[in-house]
Amino acid sequence: MTKEVKVSFYLKRNETKKDGKSPVMARLSIGKFSETIFSAKMTVPADLWSSGRATGKSHTANEINRQLDEIRASALSHYRELSAVRENVPS
Repeated sequence: MTKEVKVSFYLKRNETKKDGKSPVMARLSIGKFSETIFSAKMTVPADLWSSGRATGKSHTANEINRQLDEIRASALSHYRELSAVRENVPS
């Protein structure tokens, strides 16, 4: 049975730096019951953030969203590779 695999992003607003940037966290969800949270290893201006993405058409917003898309694609790819070769990967 195949379960839905999703990657979403949010800001860790309680750790906003003096420059107004907050760390980005990623949440990998597999089905309804399996979830992992990890750091995206990047900070973004909190005023550019809305609904899991940077807003606007600026170079900064486009670069942030490009990096988020790469992280999402990489996480989903790793999950597919693991689930193809191991039986105990949640699916």
